[in-house]
Amino acid sequence: MTGPGLFDPSARFERSLVILSNRGPVAFAFDDAGLPVARKTGGGLASGVRPALARSGGLWICAPLSDADRSVAASLERPINSDGTEVVFADVPEGLLDAAVGRVANEYLWFIHHGMSDLALTPSSDDWDAFARYNKTMAEAVARSAPEGAVVAVQDYHLPLVAASLAETRSDLATVHFSHIPFASPEAWREVDTSRRRSIAAGLAAHGGCGFHAKRWAERFLSCCELDGIDPPDTYVTQLAPDIETMRQHSRTADAEIERARLRQTHDGRRLIIRVDRLEPTKNHLAGFDAFADLLERRPDMIDRVVMVAYAYPSRSGLDVYRKLRDDTVDKVETINRRFGTDAWQPIDLDLEDNLDAAAAGLTRYDVLLINPVEDGLNLVAFEGAALNTTTGAIVLSRNCGAHDVLEGCVESIDPTDVAATSVAIERALELPPRERSTRATEARLRAEALSPEEWLDSMLRATVSN
Repeated sequence: MTGPGLFDPSARFERSLVILSNRGPVAFAFDDAGLPVARKTGGGLASGVRPALARSGGLWICAPLSDADRSVAASLERPINSDGTEVVFADVPEGLLDAAVGRVANEYLWFIHHGMSDLALTPSSDDWDAFARYNKTMAEAVARSAPEGAVVAVQDYHLPLVAASLAETRSDLATVHFSHIPFASPEAWREVDTSRRRSIAAGLAAHGGCGFHAKRWAERFLSCCELDGIDPPDTYVTQLAPDIETMRQHSRTADAEIERARLRQTHDGRRLIIRVDRLEPTKNHLAGFDAFADLLERRPDMIDRVVMVAYAYPSRSGLDVYRKLRDDTVDKVETINRRFGTDAWQPIDLDLEDNLDAAAAGLTRYDVLLINPVEDGLNLVAFEGAALNTTTGAIVLSRNCGAHDVLEGCVESIDPTDVAATSVAIERALELPPRERSTRATEARLRAEALSPEEWLDSMLRATVSN
């Protein structure tokens, strides 16, 4: 396995850059008059890649994810300009997107790669065929739009099959892949139909290099290639930087000030345990709430002295497993609040609104930031919290996050499946001596701020130079 440190950092790279992803940096929605209105997209990939590409220049090709996106794609003859980045929508029919991305990528591969095979819904043969056609359609969009000799940086688990198609039609292009989520363990990978998993592994191996946020994800990929006798590509490991300046702007808005005022008024004098994540099964919300309940059970002296504020914004609400998680989350919070709450205090303050400004305000004020996903490719919230916090807050972080590789030593590390140990880690974080708390918070902030979009981008470019 190779890494970015093995490439010559002085090597000049003059080729044009194309980013290819399912979700792009901009999306459209119809206003009251029926006109499409642009907005920036959220999520870790868009928020992290957007500044990297904006500073270097390049083309971003993505799928149209809504009727408004498709209407814009049909009406424009030139790329969309989004903060200096040119954006092109591929011609992907809605039905193809639903089958390929919805049923194969999001309902199946997502859970296989995150170690939650029990939630994975097995796709039909027609769905798998759609997945291959979707990848070919996206490759065709690149072939039409990419400049001569460009580097095509393919992003994430939706698009593992692009490189082989491009090799047939645009041999002038170099391809590199980056996975923003974990890669499946060999045990989980064996559960995938042999021909399907071989096609994905071979598709990834056709790229000039494959990148991951953590060494363990790269090692899993190599093991899965070995499982089916696939000759692996070079791999590299680098972390995508958070867009800290944008998050700081969100933390200074009027809505953020309103949220800080609400926190002071509602929870004045109490310690704040904050969590900020999509309402998504891999984020492990229910275990986090159980750990907090365990803490209150063990330490009744903390009742009315500490509160958990959970910013859990909805995700993929069209899928049954996500709707059930929302219902289970509300039920769990209500049960814990009935059990421990008083007339003046509720232990869990659950916010299900998608309000980035409010969440950013919470990150500035936490005493403890709880991040306990079952597995997570990186987790930008860990870095955003470390950079934004103004109260020398402590971080309780799952070892199964890529971010843990960066922050280990200045966080309370946990096994996210161990509720009792998570409870003890929250307790330790609340009771850290002031000097140690300050030292850890400062070190975590410095490590988060040391990451840069340019280094992540340069790692991909160096991977192509080495091949």
